[in-house]
Amino acid sequence: MGKEFNSKLLERLKDRCKVALLKESEPTLESVLDESARHGVLIGSVDTLFKKWKLYMQYIADRIPMLFSLPDEKTTRFKQFISSISSLLDEAEKETREKLSKICRAVEGGHAELTTKSTNSFHICSNGNCIYSHGITHPTYSLHLNALSANLDFPDVLSERELEPFQLGWRASDESVIDNRPMMGTTQPWQLIAWLATRFGNVWVNLHFVNVTSRGITLAVRAIAKDWKQKLSKEKAIRLSIDFYQRGDYRALLTWWLGDGVVDNELHRFQLSIGSKYIQVVNQAFRGYIDSNRIRLMGKDAKMLARQLILSAGSYGILLDVLRSHKWKHLKALANASYKEPVYITIGEFKMRLLLTNKFLIAVKQFKNKEEAELVVKKLAPHAHIYRSKGYIVYVKWSWLKELMKRDPTLRETIVQYLIKKAETKPQARKILAKIPLF
Repeated sequence: MGKEFNSKLLERLKDRCKVALLKESEPTLESVLDESARHGVLIGSVDTLFKKWKLYMQYIADRIPMLFSLPDEKTTRFKQFISSISSLLDEAEKETREKLSKICRAVEGGHAELTTKSTNSFHICSNGNCIYSHGITHPTYSLHLNALSANLDFPDVLSERELEPFQLGWRASDESVIDNRPMMGTTQPWQLIAWLATRFGNVWVNLHFVNVTSRGITLAVRAIAKDWKQKLSKEKAIRLSIDFYQRGDYRALLTWWLGDGVVDNELHRFQLSIGSKYIQVVNQAFRGYIDSNRIRLMGKDAKMLARQLILSAGSYGILLDVLRSHKWKHLKALANASYKEPVYITIGEFKMRLLLTNKFLIAVKQFKNKEEAELVVKKLAPHAHIYRSKGYIVYVKWSWLKELMKRDPTLRETIVQYLIKKAETKPQARKILAKIPLF
């Protein structure tokens, strides 16, 4: 790479260092739980990140034994596990502060050593302490921690609960394998505990590295369930998870979504990412719902599925409530979301959906295939047009809808009723209604 790229790489790290070493106020338990429920990942400066993790861990150390009525022996083991994690966090905070301060001073002073390891991998070092950078367009920065690990004991908190379906879903998504043992890597404390609840026993926990991002630092943790053998490939786990789903058992799909589910601001949408090589396997069960390497359900379909997933969770859902999982929170919001059926009209031979934009009322029809969309535009010419948005959208303007309303009283009534309902919350609908002749 050239000098210009190296300069940008160091300049970007310099900006991130300022955020990572920023002096921040003490986090509160309430703010930490809120952050977990909104984003899943805890993020902060060196001053606050590890304190956030410790606050979170102390919270679950008190709550989980009480809510699950764990016997004294299990309660003691669980609290010993949390205490050991807290000790590792103290060590991680000390090491991160020391190493990051040295590297950031070197970057700021212009005497950091930058070494190219491959076409998209770089080391930025000072006196043997290094930050690893990966990527060209959007490079990531990570600070690896030195052997901050321990063999710990995680008790069975889901007593007498069938775990196989939950294990399948985790294997289908985020769970990987090391030395024939199940392994989870995550920056989300809720996910670590939710996974361990299905892979309890002797577990090796490693505080692996710190990500240095534009918003602060995050902690990446690895855990290996040493009492379990990994018997399934990811594809086999996906197939078995689908088998459970097709038999009406949603537990595997729940943990699959906890791993690979996509949380966004659309409360009417359920999305689950799928690796491209597994699309054909998944398509057998979700035919018609696969779009851009995701299972995507909308509206009532999404709401019904979310409700089934919640009902399937049982006591595991209680655990997810305690853990303040942002994905579990999103699922519950989706299950309770109000949803209005779309309104369709027929233009020519095509069924199109009414859509109120910021300015106009239009009719739209979505296609994945450009040729199909262009064929509809041709048949409805000159009144139909096309634009790109997660596929190809054919739309008919309000000016032509008004003309069609004059010819078709039934169409007019459908559009007017649609606008009346929208007018309850949308001022634009009221403006359009006022301009409809003889309304």
